[in-house]
Amino acid sequence: MQYKTIMLALFAGTALAAPVENTSPNTNLLTVRDANVQCSSGDGGFGRTSDLQKCLDDIVANPQWNDKFECGGRTWFLGGANWNSPADCVGGCTPCIRGNAALGLQKAKCDQSAGPTGAARCWLGYGATVW
Repeated sequence: MQYKTIMLALFAGTALAAPVENTSPNTNLLTVRDANVQCSSGDGGFGRTSDLQKCLDDIVANPQWNDKFECGGRTWFLGGANWNSPADCVGGCTPCIRGNAALGLQKAKCDQSAGPTGAARCWLGYGATVW
C-alpha cells in the first residue's frame, strides 16, 4: 500500500494527524497509524458534528470503561484488555476521534496497544452499532 503524509489541522488547528494510508481509491475509509495507535474512519454524511464533539468532551472529562452507550445519535464504546487506565486510553485516542467527529463521519474507531508484545490494548469509538 502506498503511504503518504497528510498534515491535517484537527479541531481549530490544535493537533496534527499522523501519516495517513488511503486504503482504496474508491472509498472514504482512512486509516491513521502511529507506533501504537490505529485510527479507522467510516463514510461521511452523518453530520451532527457538535453533538459528536460534546460526546467526546464528556468522555474526556469523565473517562470510564463502557462497552456500549448512546450519545449524539451514535453508539459509543470505550474498552480495554490489560490496559490500566481509561483516562490514558482516551488521551491517546482523542485526536483520532475528535478529527472524525469534526468531519461528521458515520463511525470512527481508535485502537491502541502497548507493552513488549502489544498485550495491553484499548479502544474508543462510535458508530451506528459497536464495531
